[in-house]
Amino acid sequence: MQILDRIFRIIKSNTVHNTNYDKIFEDEDDELKHIIDELNNEKNSSKERDWNNKSNFSENYKSNNIPNDVIKAYNTIGLSYDASVETIKTVYKKKMKEFHPDRVANLSEDIRKRAESRSKDINEAYDKIRKFKNF
Repeated sequence: MQILDRIFRIIKSNTVHNTNYDKIFEDEDDELKHIIDELNNEKNSSKERDWNNKSNFSENYKSNNIPNDVIKAYNTIGLSYDASVETIKTVYKKKMKEFHPDRVANLSEDIRKRAESRSKDINEAYDKIRKFKNF
């Protein structure tokens, strides 16, 4: 039923705006996150941090002598390098809950594979941060 509602909204907005839907989502992670958010009726976009200024974000890491693979891990999870262990664990659990493949088990194969890939990336990033911070 939720899929039909989504299709109806797309058709309705297409008649008003005539939007090219191929360009709405810049990458697959954005699309997957959008689908999950709609299915769960969560409005988390206002709570998410804005990481658009990645050059300053990366410069902060480099000034603290953090290895590149750990920098990528922090970026994957969306954390700053000075986050506490509790914050790291909390954000990891939130991300895993958000992108877990079971959340989209009833959707298409493509979406399930993207969710599996994203959750695998989050797990690997968390492991790198854990090893780096020794917890």
